[in-house]
Amino acid sequence: MSNTIQVAEQVVCINIDCSIWSGRKKLTPADFKNLESDSLPPSDLASLGSKKICNPDALRDFDTLKKEAHREAAKVGIRFLGGYAVPSSKAAALGVLLDDVRERFNAARDTFVAEYDDEIEAWISKHPGWENSIRAAIPTVSHVEGRISFDYQAFEIKADGIASAGLERAVGGLADQLYLEVSKEAFNLYDVSICGKPHATQRTLRPLHSIRNKLEGLSFIDPKVTHVISMIDHVLMAMPTSGKIEGASLSMLTGIVLTLSDAERIKACAEGMMNGASAATVLNLSDDDEVTDDVQQGADTAASPAIIDFGNLFAAPVTQTAGQHPMLIQQNSAPADAAQQADATVVAAAPTAPDPLNIVSQEPVPPMANTFGIGIVGTGSLAF
Repeated sequence: MSNTIQVAEQVVCINIDCSIWSGRKKLTPADFKNLESDSLPPSDLASLGSKKICNPDALRDFDTLKKEAHREAAKVGIRFLGGYAVPSSKAAALGVLLDDVRERFNAARDTFVAEYDDEIEAWISKHPGWENSIRAAIPTVSHVEGRISFDYQAFEIKADGIASAGLERAVGGLADQLYLEVSKEAFNLYDVSICGKPHATQRTLRPLHSIRNKLEGLSFIDPKVTHVISMIDHVLMAMPTSGKIEGASLSMLTGIVLTLSDAERIKACAEGMMNGASAATVLNLSDDDEVTDDVQQGADTAASPAIIDFGNLFAAPVTQTAGQHPMLIQQNSAPADAAQQADATVVAAAPTAPDPLNIVSQEPVPPMANTFGIGIVGTGSLAF
């Protein structure tokens, strides 16, 4: 059985199906009673947009619940086939959370439907002079109720049934998708909670723990994932258990978050650990004794994998504005001598054969010996 099939059979695909009435209608020339129709721009130049026929605040709970559902799915899964690939071991717990969201969503819908007429009248009274324009666009309550719904579907991929090279490529690309999502979450953590801050707090560590837990659940996707977890654990264990995070601890935290904010850097560091380097070495942390021991142990392996030394990136304060990716920052000072220049060297890994399942590869994908089928697990109320 190929690794791709093994990965596919360890995930449950969750599709969140949520529909929310917009509370808007398209504007028409008739809405502009004081404006001559020939004064309006032609349709090929500009569209009239839309008008709000209901208070947006009355619909806000639905959008909040939809975002909550996607947030909970993203904590344990990664985007896949329009939904989420979730580890089988965590699908049932996610199903419980989604069931709860569905119940609250339906309760909010029932309340909105019951108060629909009053909401509309209140909105009309708030906009005198536009009563006829709003009333002419009001749909029936049954129409609105049918446009507000929440549910989810779960299905598994089986190694038989419909042949699909595209599906196999999608499964083969799950590892890249995982690293991409981790890098986005890490950069957001850096940008919001670390960049420009004199210290971090214990709360700053929560997103890092979330990233770690997500990686742990999806570690079967790629052998490198376990080494990424080890890097995170190495830093988390060195963090103070209370109070501010500053000084050397803040430098370590910044280092791991910046490493995680770049998908290619994640993979390079993990490959270094797969070839015998420690987390301290690949992260270039400041524990001299530990780093020295690792370098000495690896002295016999001249052709060791990519170990990236980012010492120069963290050695001096960097001026950065929020939202600027840390990988694009230029240091103000160059290495002073040849030894420092050597420290900045990136040792490239030996080239490897192209992976035919790499979704970013431009090479044609040969016919697959294995085939996939999709087995429906159910709609809502997961039980595994």
